[in-house]
Amino acid sequence: MYFQDGYKLISAEHLVGALDALNEREITFRAFRAFIGSFELIAIREAAERSNASRCKKSQRRFLRSELAHLIGAKEGTTLRRELAALNAAGLLTFTEAAIDAAGGTARNVELLGSRGENRLVPVPRQVLKFLARCTRPALAKTVIAYLLRGLALGRNGKIRSAGTVKISWICKLCRVSERAARAARAELIRLGWISKDTGSFQRKLNRDGAYFVINPAWRRAVKRFAPLGPETCARSAPPIEKPETPYGSKNQKPALRGEAGVCMANREEVLERPTLRDIRLADLQRLSRLRVLYAQATAAKWLAHSEASFRNFVAAAARATRVNGDSVRVFVGIVRRGLWHHLTSADEDRAIGALKRERERSASRNKEAPVNAEGEGAIKHALDIALRRNPTVDPHKDAPNPPIDRCAQMSLSVRNDSLFSPSKDTLEMVRWRRELAFSRTAGVRPPKSIN
Repeated sequence: MYFQDGYKLISAEHLVGALDALNEREITFRAFRAFIGSFELIAIREAAERSNASRCKKSQRRFLRSELAHLIGAKEGTTLRRELAALNAAGLLTFTEAAIDAAGGTARNVELLGSRGENRLVPVPRQVLKFLARCTRPALAKTVIAYLLRGLALGRNGKIRSAGTVKISWICKLCRVSERAARAARAELIRLGWISKDTGSFQRKLNRDGAYFVINPAWRRAVKRFAPLGPETCARSAPPIEKPETPYGSKNQKPALRGEAGVCMANREEVLERPTLRDIRLADLQRLSRLRVLYAQATAAKWLAHSEASFRNFVAAAARATRVNGDSVRVFVGIVRRGLWHHLTSADEDRAIGALKRERERSASRNKEAPVNAEGEGAIKHALDIALRRNPTVDPHKDAPNPPIDRCAQMSLSVRNDSLFSPSKDTLEMVRWRRELAFSRTAGVRPPKSIN
């Protein structure tokens, strides 16, 4: 077994000594990370010397604090003078520009290593050294050290063994962490794929030796990659023309424009465009006159055959679509295009028949009116009616042969006859208000209040 990026041999006494100093608060966790990162710097120089061995030229080593700060992920411009001084005071590490000397310190928990002893060398993978140098969770870093001590060993034949067993209680005693933190750290290492999960051990074996694990030799730390920054935009807002001072006086000030007098803007009717199959709206399905225009376009587009029954089904489909939950236009188009007439109920057909009946009655009453004959009797009568209306001395309601047409009543009748449904309360209120407004103008009384 071998590690892809190589390893660094570190004495178990050095690892336990640094862990004891961290637990006794002789050094900070940042100093502990600097201690681990120093071994990575040594491993980098050793790898460079092995690659340049064929040149027969020995280069002089040089260690920089800025390189160590970058390795542990410190902010730019931050020095590690305090952390390196603490490591030197604890007897763990001496950092100079020419060399890095790891003394090892005084390990207090060496007896926890058992028969293996503190003098054995632990082959720590370089990827793990980089991970520990940038780790920001103390419990996780301590647990990794515990698994390194229990799992990695260098045999006499030069082979590396990466399997072992460990108990949670042993990790808690060595690292001085809670059982909950140790279990959470083990779960995180299993999630990262660095160690394997024990699934075949019996409880008796777990009580005696702990869970079995294997360290992954091909494990690599995940590097966070961010999306590249977008290009900088050169467009900037124009500077103000004048200085941002408080205005004073009445320089070039105009009075505010008055709004349009009359009916409230909220009560103004919306002017609908000509209906089309390309853009069917809900208002098109609620008016019979607009449905007739859509029916002519549908028959021309071969959606359905032209007949009286087809038009009745067309109107019934509109009545069905306007009373369902969802998009009424989609439901209407689906029924007509696919011929789903079996979805129409008797109530939908009754509403369609009623709307067609009202349209026929309105057409019949319009045809009964006397047309203008060849002698022009109807034209003369109409001109007389207009003259009587404009004469202020004549009462148009009494002296005129025909009373003036009530436009509000005509609009109300048109709304009732053209709609597939009964008119809404808002529509009737607006018609009634307009009728009262017309009466007040004729009688010269105070006009009614507008509908808000």
